[in-house]
Amino acid sequence: MTDRAGRGRTAALTLAGLVGAAAAVAALTVALIVRGPGAGVETSAPPPGAVPPRASAPRDSSDLHPLLREAARWAGRGAWDSAVVALTAYVESADRPDAFVDAYGLAALGAWMGVLERHRVDPLRRSLPGDAGLSARSAAQVAWLDGLLAFTARDGRGVDEARLRIRESSAALATDLERSLRAFQLALDGEELRAARLLRRLEEDRESRPGAGSATDLAGSLPTPVNRLAAAHWFVRNGRSVDGLPLLDAQASARSASRGGEAADLALAAFVHLERARAEAALGLDQAARRDFREFVRRYDLPRGPARTWVRDARAAIADP
Repeated sequence: MTDRAGRGRTAALTLAGLVGAAAAVAALTVALIVRGPGAGVETSAPPPGAVPPRASAPRDSSDLHPLLREAARWAGRGAWDSAVVALTAYVESADRPDAFVDAYGLAALGAWMGVLERHRVDPLRRSLPGDAGLSARSAAQVAWLDGLLAFTARDGRGVDEARLRIRESSAALATDLERSLRAFQLALDGEELRAARLLRRLEEDRESRPGAGSATDLAGSLPTPVNRLAAAHWFVRNGRSVDGLPLLDAQASARSASRGGEAADLALAAFVHLERARAEAALGLDQAARRDFREFVRRYDLPRGPARTWVRDARAAIADP
C-alpha cells in the first residue's frame, strides 16, 4: 500500500453516474429464487442450488420477508440480477403497499451504486401505488428515492422536484429527507465537502434526538446508510479520510429498524468494507485496509459490471507489499 494521508489520493468508488402468474407467486418459496433467476442473467449469477451465505448478513431478522431478505443477500454478493428476480417476486406477492417501496428502494440503491441499470429499476417504480395509496412516511421516502435516482442521472431539476414533494409532506422525517437531498444537490454542483459536512451534521442531529434508531426515525430507513456512505465517499475523495472513517464504522455496526433499512444494511455489508479499506489505505493504516479489502473480496463473490473492477482492485491492494 503506497497511499498515505496528505497525498490526496481519491477513492475509486463511483456512487453515481460512473459508473409467474400472481397466483403462483403467492406460493413461491425462497428455494425457487435460489435455483436461479432465469434468462438474461450474466455469467456472474449464482449457479443452480447456490445459497447466499449468511456471513454476508450483519443481521438476519425474522421480520424481514424471505423474498426481500433473499434479494438483499444476493445484492450483498454482487448478484443484482438475482436480486431483481427476488424483488419482482416480492412485489407480485405483496399484500401491503409499503412492500412496493421496499422493493423500489433496494433497486434504487443498486442504481446509485452504479451496478444496476436504470431500466431494471423502472418497472419497480411503476409498480408503486400513487401517493394516496401510501402512508405519508412511505410517500416521502418514494420522493427521496426519486431524488436519489435523479442525482444518479445528474439531473438537478429532478432533485429539486423531489425536494419540493418532500417539503409538502406531513411525514415526521420529511425535514431530514429534504436535508439529505439538499446535500446531494450540493454535490451535483461540485461542492462535495459541503455536502459531506451537511450529511454528517444530519447524522449528528438525528443521533442526538429522543427515539434515535427507532422505526419512526430516519435511521430506521434506507436513506441513512446511503447518507453515511455518500458523505464518507466525498470526504475520502477530497482528502478528508479521517472524517469519513467514523461514518463507515457507524454503518458497519448499523442495525436498522425497518424492512427497507435492514435490506439496505444487508446489501451494503460488503460494500462498507470496500469503502472503509479505501479510507484506511489513504490514512496509511495498511494492515486494517488489507483486512477490509480481504473481507470485501470474500463477501462480494458474484460481481457484475463495474463491480468487477472493485474486486480486481481490492485483490491488487491485498497483494501489494
